[in-house]
Amino acid sequence: GASSVAIILSLLISEYVTAPIQKIIKATKNIAKGKYSERVEVETDDEIGELSHALNIMAEQLEDNRRLQKSLISNVAHELATPLMNIGGYTEALKDDVIKGKKLKRQTLEIIKEETERLAKMVDEVRALVVIEQPQFKLEKKKRNVETLIKKAIQKMKPQFKEKSIAVNLNVDEKMPKVSLDQNRFTQILINLLANAEK
Repeated sequence: GASSVAIILSLLISEYVTAPIQKIIKATKNIAKGKYSERVEVETDDEIGELSHALNIMAEQLEDNRRLQKSLISNVAHELATPLMNIGGYTEALKDDVIKGKKLKRQTLEIIKEETERLAKMVDEVRALVVIEQPQFKLEKKKRNVETLIKKAIQKMKPQFKEKSIAVNLNVDEKMPKVSLDQNRFTQILINLLANAEK
């Protein structure tokens, strides 16, 4: 009788304790392998149930982090591509002597310089993202002439538009006041919009 009771207790322990723990161990191993969609069914309200719930929350957070990481990589690639294309386009134009006159050449070199600086700043920002403790980017706001910034952004995208024979017309209200903004961020937004329009 005692042996029978021991066997029954052993089966009950295996069913209600060992089996759920084995499921948690299996799920933990899968999550460690990068299978962040893995979840454990929460069947009880005891410590095992709490552990399962905590594991599911952790897996969900890891899955969200992976999605954010993929999105970040995609965005960074897009952000870096535009200034690189601009630099390449203007460098090619200078090499082929398409741009004539000292003034135009000087303006072109200035654009290449600005795009190189913008590219360097983007790389610095990507490096900053590697450090989790890094605070959010600060906006360096100053009163700026919006029309001037738009003209510069269009000028930077000129090679891409010219290649596809696309005309770009600028229409800005003459009474538009200066706006407090981060010049680099604003230019980045404008160029992204222009690049998307060109595509």
